[in-house]
Amino acid sequence: MALLFSLLFILVTASEPSAPAEKPPSASPKSTTVAPLPAVKPPVTKPVPNAAAPVKPATSGASAKTAPVVAAKKPEHPPVVGSEPRGATSENQSVWEILKGKRYGIGLDVQFNYVPRAFLSLFMDASHTVASPAAALRLLMRTKHLDVIVKGAMWNVSPPDGVYLSKGYDWSTADYASFDSIHFYYMEVALLWKKLLAPSLYLTWGGGLGGGWITGKMHTTAAQGCRPGNYDNISTSHTWLGSDYCYRDNYREFWNTESFPAIMGMIEGTVGLRYDVTDHLTMKLETGLFLPGFIHFSFALEYIF
Repeated sequence: MALLFSLLFILVTASEPSAPAEKPPSASPKSTTVAPLPAVKPPVTKPVPNAAAPVKPATSGASAKTAPVVAAKKPEHPPVVGSEPRGATSENQSVWEILKGKRYGIGLDVQFNYVPRAFLSLFMDASHTVASPAAALRLLMRTKHLDVIVKGAMWNVSPPDGVYLSKGYDWSTADYASFDSIHFYYMEVALLWKKLLAPSLYLTWGGGLGGGWITGKMHTTAAQGCRPGNYDNISTSHTWLGSDYCYRDNYREFWNTESFPAIMGMIEGTVGLRYDVTDHLTMKLETGLFLPGFIHFSFALEYIF
């Protein structure tokens, strides 16, 4: 009986939790207790450098003293087309120039027009050289290789009074003509290409098409005794002065009045020089041939926006 109570006491005592026994400082090599792992520090994230800042390569040891520092290249803007100004930089380009690739301007040109008698002799047996001024306003669009110009002009034709005779007619039908305020107003669209010769200096060439109208009147009267060698020597004398002279009457009330054709077309070919004084101011010297038949010399100033 005493043995049975002793066995029950041992079982009850074994089923109750007991405080862990303290281990000596030096643990037995046969112990199965696992030592705790050391604490792991989280990784430190370094700030990302600015993309525009200079990039330094990673170095270590002795190589850190010799590694070069490479600076980031500054982005470049495309140049302004149509003009190569001296000293211009991308900072002074407008958004319009960069996006559209073209520039616009206005200009004024002064012309001297010349119609030689040698040209008129292709169509007339009696004629006179015409030399007179003209002026024009122009609008232009400048691209990298081309100027597109729209021009409105007025030419004070002022042909000289004298004897005129068309080819194929007898000299007995020659007329003396006097001109009253002859002006030619015209519009033209021209294309000018360019080639760089020197800094800011260009060779230009091109052509244009246009048309306009002539104003004014022509008064005519019959001329007598005219021939190829004397029609420049016109006289109003009623006395015979010899065959070296050509004669006309002086009574204008008997003269005929005629008008010119209202509309006349034209074709132009031109060559010249262009000099860019500044990024906005251009000078041009041009010469060209207009058909149906005059040569022009012009000086133009253009302002480019």
